[in-house]
Amino acid sequence: MCAVLHLLYARFWHKFLYNIGEISTKEPFYKLRNIGLVLAHDGQKMSKSKGNVVSPDDVIKNYGADTLRVYEMFMGPFEQSIQWNEQGVKGVHRFLNKLWRLEVKETSSPEVIIYIDKMIVRIENELEKMKFNTPIAFLMEFVDFVSDKDLGKKEMEKILIVFSVFAP
Repeated sequence: MCAVLHLLYARFWHKFLYNIGEISTKEPFYKLRNIGLVLAHDGQKMSKSKGNVVSPDDVIKNYGADTLRVYEMFMGPFEQSIQWNEQGVKGVHRFLNKLWRLEVKETSSPEVIIYIDKMIVRIENELEKMKFNTPIAFLMEFVDFVSDKDLGKKEMEKILIVFSVFAP
């Protein structure tokens, strides 16, 4: 309800400014994206009064900011409400550690180069649709795929550039 009121308020002011000639666009937003809620582990809406809020500071202290950022984007589709899951946070933390520990060689095997090029195209397509969870899943699959193959410096750099979208 609050988001709807903020949207109406923003449109009201924008229309006013447009009508008096202060701005040139008729509408304040080109596209509206509604986001889902992050629910507590029991499926209820997180609320300070219910005492079921997960503190981002605690997650960052225990797992790091990258883990929190990646987990929030990996939880599910952007527009759906998703239940918080501590095991999911731990899983993302393990994935990040696995990514950082990949052994980098001088050059990559041809199959790794092909895999990365195809994966980057898939990731770009998903990001254009505001789908953040699937590119992270692609990166997780890649880490599993490459764990017993030769990964070169150039390809690792590509992976880190792509991954910086999620964990700068």
